[in-house]
Amino acid sequence: MLLNEKDSRTTMEMTLQSNLLIGDFPQDEHPCHYCIDFCYLSLLECKKCQINYCIRHGKICGCDSVRLVYRFSTRVLTELLGKLNLALRASQVINQVFCVQKCE
Repeated sequence: MLLNEKDSRTTMEMTLQSNLLIGDFPQDEHPCHYCIDFCYLSLLECKKCQINYCIRHGKICGCDSVRLVYRFSTRVLTELLGKLNLALRASQVINQVFCVQKCE
């Protein structure tokens, strides 16, 4: 999920470079207009139409007033992905040690 998010962000940043906002936004106010899912990590927000879209749905309304909104910067998202990978590896090592001890 996080890798797809990073790829989608890269694509959208090229298109909407000057219209980028990073900050927290209320969860209940930002469902995707297209799929109704909550846009947690990032969203496309159109001020003119007053609608939001998931980053994976792209700029559906076609207005010039669309901006890209991130809950976390791409740098922070990359750090989070690294921490998750470390935790996963640690968990796998613990499981392997536990299985070896249990089987002996």
